[in-house]
Amino acid sequence: MPKLTNLVQIINSISKFNWEKVYISTWALEKSEINFELTLKITYENRPSRASQQVQSWDIIFAKMQWTDKTLIIDDETQQFIYSSWFFVLRPNKEVYNKYLYFFLKSK
Repeated sequence: MPKLTNLVQIINSISKFNWEKVYISTWALEKSEINFELTLKITYENRPSRASQQVQSWDIIFAKMQWTDKTLIIDDETQQFIYSSWFFVLRPNKEVYNKYLYFFLKSK
């Protein structure tokens, strides 16, 4: 059985951006849905220090807190947002079907 760390890349990065972006905190992700009433619009200069995760389509994020169900497959729309450092960002390699990984992470 291969190790998960051999099948995914753990992403932790942010690049400077020049426009306003939507910031998704762990509070704003409810199960697998973003509650946009709990999001913030930020710029690079005024972002909270924990607003430090940029993602790509097909990445999977999940909250680092125990006993929570906050998991999301990133798509073309949600890749434009900035995410909290309280999320793990996993980028599956070509051998892993991201929906399988998504359901695996949601399982108990």
